Amino acid sequence: MTKLKAIRLRSESAFRTDLRSDTLWGLICWGIRMVYGNERLERFLDAYKQQGQPPLLLSSAFPCVKDKNGGFEYFLPNPLFLPQAEGMRKGGSIEERKAEATERKKLKKVKWLPKRHFEKLLAAPNKLEALRSIVKELEQAEDYLSVRIVSEEHVHIGVNRLTGGTKMKSGAGLVFYVEEKQVIAEKRREGKVLPLEAGLYFLYTTSDPYIEEMMLGALHFMAHIGLGGNRSIGKGKFTVLPPEPFELQQPAQANAQVTLSLCCPTTEEVKQMQAHAAITAYELEVRQGKAGFLYNATKDGVVCLKEGSVLPFKSDGTCYGALTKVKPLSKLKVPVPHDLFHYGFALSVPAYYS
Repeated sequence: MTKLKAIRLRSESAFRTDLRSDTLWGLICWGIRMVYGNERLERFLDAYKQQGQPPLLLSSAFPCVKDKNGGFEYFLPNPLFLPQAEGMRKGGSIEERKAEATERKKLKKVKWLPKRHFEKLLAAPNKLEALRSIVKELEQAEDYLSVRIVSEEHVHIGVNRLTGGTKMKSGAGLVFYVEEKQVIAEKRREGKVLPLEAGLYFLYTTSDPYIEEMMLGALHFMAHIGLGGNRSIGKGKFTVLPPEPFELQQPAQANAQVTLSLCCPTTEEVKQMQAHAAITAYELEVRQGKAGFLYNATKDGVVCLKEGSVLPFKSDGTCYGALTKVKPLSKLKVPVPHDLFHYGFALSVPAYYS
């Protein structure tokens, strides 16, 4: 696999939309169209339809936290390694099964892991014991670091654009709520809670310098006007920082891989997953909603594997997933000048899963 690079997104405002891999890719495509023109975008899309490695692979955006040395601590999704509960399979006592169920719920709530612990878990022969050890170490650390994406609802009032007053509905003012998110990082030290600088980052890989330059230009443009929803009221503003090399220590013996993005596997890849069920673990999510930056076009739902899914290792170096046409142009009710596609390629890293 081509070497990974990381791009940090420094938040200049709250944001509404989670920057998952499909959302990031769609925003970059719209940026390419606006900055470089539709012809460049069509050539970029055509490259995904060719056999072989896609021209650009993206991860979803994850939190990163500035450390005391001025560097950044990167967090990655907790892989879905955990098998069926041992107590249930062996028919343990009620107390044992309750204790194990409680522990597994606790471990399952761990959404992200620091990079060094993520690397440890990828190579560990016993995933359950390794995750127990990691969680215990994090909880007992002298400077316990907590990172989360906090969502808040803010009240808004509809405005009548003709009168400048409150928009009325059923004889009352139109009141609605808008969700806003922020990345919050805190460190507990000697009973005190210290706030830390935090943001988002995503990983990417490409072997084409021209594609990389075009992607960065498009991303800078889109981050300036806003990534995701509510950009018209100043939300989703980010500063795109220069790419940096991102090194991940890989297991000596890899027989699986962990996804860092959403993934829409092909029919053949699903058969491969079924044939290697013992080293496959995933959760499903339906991605559905509005598509387009200037066009309010409804997109058909697509079933994806979540970030952190564990899939059989591909020895030929190709990636899982595909670019899916979700609704043909002829079926759209708005004048979008092209078909709609859903980005479902997986950016993944090697792992060992016994």
